[in-house]
Amino acid sequence: RAAYPADHPRVGQTLNNLTSDLDAVGLAEEALAMSDAALDILTARLGATHPSTAAAWNNRGMVLAALGRPREALDAYDRA
Repeated sequence: RAAYPADHPRVGQTLNNLTSDLDAVGLAEEALAMSDAALDILTARLGATHPSTAAAWNNRGMVLAALGRPREALDAYDRA
């Protein structure tokens, strides 16, 4: 994070990548928190319809599905 301001889109994209990584190793609760941070940055800086924001919503859906929260997962996929 030192190379960019805390709310820079690249930080949001990196947090989104970490969301996937945490989910892949079975740390879904941590991934969900990372997803929140990524979406906050990406939505604020790039907008709700930007492809990077959509990718973050997709990753959030995968995490929610892993947590056994299918309705919320579908909502996230719909926003992607």
